[in-house]
Amino acid sequence: MHVHACSIVYPMRTTIELPDDLRQRVAAEALARNLKGYSQVIVDALLAYFDGKSDDRRSIVSRVRGSLSEQEAEEENRRLAEVRANWRT
Repeated sequence: MHVHACSIVYPMRTTIELPDDLRQRVAAEALARNLKGYSQVIVDALLAYFDGKSDDRRSIVSRVRGSLSEQEAEEENRRLAEVRANWRT
């Protein structure tokens, strides 16, 4: 069994700009939860957003499945491949 001394994961600190009204709403939520800062409110909001997004995308895909002709699908795949090939990393 391998054990690494540095197995603790530290959160990344970053700066985001929030409009005043949104910052006030985040601050009010943090206060309501008895939190010292905003971080957990932001993390919870992002997790809820991204968890919901995957369901939204699956729903969209299932609704549009079969709506393109074979030629339209091939053209869309070609266009996507071109965009991906020129994508900056």
